[in-house]
Amino acid sequence: MTHHLKTAIFPIQGVQSEYELQTIDLIFAMIVVGLVVFAGYIAIRLWRDYALSQAIHRNLSYIDEILERLRRINDEVARKKRKAENEKKGSAVNNPTRLHG
Repeated sequence: MTHHLKTAIFPIQGVQSEYELQTIDLIFAMIVVGLVVFAGYIAIRLWRDYALSQAIHRNLSYIDEILERLRRINDEVARKKRKAENEKKGSAVNNPTRLHG
């Protein structure tokens, strides 16, 4: 009688023929293959999700950097605008004729 994986792990009472043992081994092998395929599928999904989250994180970092640059530019433009307005007000106060046109 040949060695069977399933019967070595879980001895089955009442199974007599070699054909029945081979069928049980085949079913057991199919279950194991199914579990391995399922585990592989889950691993691939997790890896893909991890890679996707890393890409999103990188893109968000780039977006944050761009937004920070835009904030600095906006602050500089606003500062120059205020400075120009203050100079305009200062020259109008120093020269009253400029107030009326």
